[in-house]
Amino acid sequence: MKKSVVKLTVVLVALVTVSIASVNAQSQPAFLYNIMYEGDKAVSKDIYKFDKSSGLHNPHLSYAYTYTSDGLPESRKTLRWDDNARKWKEEAVIVYNYNDLLSSITLEYAEWNEAKGTFDAPKEKAVYHVTGNKQILSYTAYEKEKPEMNWTIKEHFDKDNQFTAQQ
Repeated sequence: MKKSVVKLTVVLVALVTVSIASVNAQSQPAFLYNIMYEGDKAVSKDIYKFDKSSGLHNPHLSYAYTYTSDGLPESRKTLRWDDNARKWKEEAVIVYNYNDLLSSITLEYAEWNEAKGTFDAPKEKAVYHVTGNKQILSYTAYEKEKPEMNWTIKEHFDKDNQFTAQQ
């Protein structure tokens, strides 16, 4: 009797797990990626999202990458597909800055201002301190409510004191 209850329980758990996995797989949008390279560097990535009703992959996001003369990432511009205008529109940019020893990397995030036709001043940034073999020693995320305000720490991590989040 106990063996049949255990077997039945195992079978039911397996069926529920398969059912949940099947529902999750069906609800996840399917994406198609088109990456363009110059040498060994990706210079753009277009992402197409599957539309179940039409059966087509429609434009969704596009990333444009630039690199320094040393081959380090310099920026990543995000563009979003506008169905009404039928074209890519700027959305945001991440700019990478490095100190002379490459022991500190700063990423600044700015959003596109359509009225001005340019990117606003950065409103978020992250600073990574790394070792020579690219191990992260610390990470600090900052944000600004308004451009004229000072940077405030949003969260911080260092390998000794671990993670702290500001709320």
